[in-house]
Amino acid sequence: MTHSCLFLGSDSLSSNILELSTPYSLFKYFFTEYIISNIVLQSLFSIQKDPSRPVLTNLRKLDNFFHFNDNTTMLPIEHSDHDRLHKVRPLLTELNKRFSSIPLERHLSIYEQLCSNKSRHFLKQYLPLKPHKWGYKFFVLCGVSGFAYKFEVYSGKENIVLPNEPDLGAAANIAVRLCRDIKRNQNYRVFFDNYYSTILLVSYLAQQGILSLGAIRRNRIVDCKLPTEKELKKEERGYCTEYIGVHEGVDKRATKEIRATRDKNK
Repeated sequence: MTHSCLFLGSDSLSSNILELSTPYSLFKYFFTEYIISNIVLQSLFSIQKDPSRPVLTNLRKLDNFFHFNDNTTMLPIEHSDHDRLHKVRPLLTELNKRFSSIPLERHLSIYEQLCSNKSRHFLKQYLPLKPHKWGYKFFVLCGVSGFAYKFEVYSGKENIVLPNEPDLGAAANIAVRLCRDIKRNQNYRVFFDNYYSTILLVSYLAQQGILSLGAIRRNRIVDCKLPTEKELKKEERGYCTEYIGVHEGVDKRATKEIRATRDKNK
């Protein structure tokens, strides 16, 4: 199977987006009246169980009754469809709808981001390589401009497979879910790191007309003929080797190189 690299999509912004000239108008475009109305509705509903209670004026109590969803509809933990993010699910869903209304750029990236937070919660993660090491982890589909078109909040080791999508493994399935809104056969280019990258993921995206590039762990390449790290250390700086294979009719190319080596004279 061969694919033309010519980009067939469109990343032009619509007139209603170009007319958003102030920070407030941009905020209102994404944080819609529906979101605000839902917050008001759920927050009022949370204290309607006892109408005789006085109006809350204590800031801490106000925070306790700041709601985004109806807690009475939350499924128990032992239920197979229990959602750990149930309390904020409407907000996440609506924000993703607004973000995805912006036309995608040609070059996209899937990566983890950390929302710094000092609260105590079992979903908080520690990522030592991030500027802010503690917080909530997001998986984000973003463009070269830095705009986030779609995101997921990490809620634990869950393997969610969408209908009519293959099960490529927990990490690769994250990329599949984030790429679902990308128009097929338009030759969008998606970049990701070795956390998501597998041969099956690259094959699936190629079959959908989505070009992809990513670092891959050696143990994820079956019968890998690339030299080992020990063998590469014997080569000079700038050495590069390449391995090309075909999987499910899709050409794959794996490259390994030495970016820098210690001066042998020192």
